[in-house]
Amino acid sequence: MAASGYTDTLAPDHLPPVGQWPQPEFTAELPQYPDRLNAAVGLIDRPTAAFGPDRPALRTPEGDVRTYGEPQQRVKQVAPVLTEDLGLVPGNRVLVRSPGNPWTVAAWLGVLKAGGTAVTTMAALRAGEPTPVVEKTRPAIALVDHRLLDEVITLRDTVAPDLVIVAYCGDAAGDLSRRVARQERAPAASRRPGRVHRAGRLHLRSGHVRRPHAPRGRLRLSDGGGGAGAARRVPDVVESAVVVAPDPHRGSVVCAFVVLRDEMVGDSAKAREIQDHVKQRIAPYGYPRDVRFTSSLPRNPSGKLQHFKLRKIVKEPA
Repeated sequence: MAASGYTDTLAPDHLPPVGQWPQPEFTAELPQYPDRLNAAVGLIDRPTAAFGPDRPALRTPEGDVRTYGEPQQRVKQVAPVLTEDLGLVPGNRVLVRSPGNPWTVAAWLGVLKAGGTAVTTMAALRAGEPTPVVEKTRPAIALVDHRLLDEVITLRDTVAPDLVIVAYCGDAAGDLSRRVARQERAPAASRRPGRVHRAGRLHLRSGHVRRPHAPRGRLRLSDGGGGAGAARRVPDVVESAVVVAPDPHRGSVVCAFVVLRDEMVGDSAKAREIQDHVKQRIAPYGYPRDVRFTSSLPRNPSGKLQHFKLRKIVKEPA
């Protein structure tokens, strides 16, 4: 089996030991797959090519029929918005909170096409019931039917402060679809906390808490650039980044790389101070059990944080 292509490795990091994996046996030629395969290609692109875009693919209880070509086109529109507008990286989880309708199918397939992991919840769940799902999967983005928007905002405000919420107006063709088709980028200012961006009938509510002019000293906990992190003011912290580190006892733990002010000393006492401060403000799973002090964080020429280099460090033998 080829190594995962995910940049955000939370999902493969939490697989059971290899010895517990099932051992499939392919005795026919048909189910021979390449080392890397995008599931959306197999689920929508290949059937569309085989059966034609006009063949019925989805039927609703109300009698509405969608052909293969329609969800395929939606998927091609949704995926770039996730990656280009919302910053999804391979392996990020995306919460899909919507009734069962063609738009939900397109959203789910669009997440797969973008390289994300779709976390789909039943619309019948009562408010608050998705909380443990969000805590365990740590989604970076939520695609939400407007009728369920308030409860997802509550989820963000209580257990997922970094969650970026995109609301669409049910199965209507003129909200998110119009925004996706134009692929307009939301102005940077519109992504500040509590700000609602309106383009057509799309609403973006961003959970980013590191504001452009925020004072220094905020510890941002995130998994692979957008998981269920938290950002809280921690004394003497200039900047930080968080990745998932393998652990022989727990399977994996949160590891924080922290840059302190020049005059501060990064010792065990300071690490405990950071841990205690964070534990008081976020869900217990999110606090960094491993705190590593560094003089700087790796960034590419454009200034983007290179989480993959930090993951390489934590996976190297001590």
